[in-house]
Amino acid sequence: MSKANATPRLSREAAGLMLAQLVEPLVTQRLGEDYDHALLVPVWNQVGSQRPSAMTRRMAQWLKGKRCVVCGGKKRVQAHHMLPFHLWPQLAMEERLWLPVCRGNPQLDCHCAIGHAGILEGINIFVLEFAGMFAKVRAMNSELVRLLREIK
Repeated sequence: MSKANATPRLSREAAGLMLAQLVEPLVTQRLGEDYDHALLVPVWNQVGSQRPSAMTRRMAQWLKGKRCVVCGGKKRVQAHHMLPFHLWPQLAMEERLWLPVCRGNPQLDCHCAIGHAGILEGINIFVLEFAGMFAKVRAMNSELVRLLREIK
């Protein structure tokens, strides 16, 4: 391919600024106005970066007794980082940016489908809205199915 036809690429700095602007409303919603905005600049670690054992222990403690915010399930509930760990390790221990979602529902992988909008490497800045809407629709459908079964 000639250089004239090459797709221009963003620099990491430009992409980082765009990502910071993208996630700012979510972070402000969860942390309030009082945080260091420099924390929003992504660090660009490798996807699948190893989590420190201290984080794993803290997340396990945080998850005790929690259910998936999407389906209400109790199996394989995980702490979803609303800001991916591989981009924002500096915010990885901020519990207000965690969301309990499961991978245990045989009909739906809530972590992937809602937490990441279907793409595990992606970011779903509307995760709270998705989770809330899905939970409401699921509850409505449960009631609908119950009513339909009563009619039969």
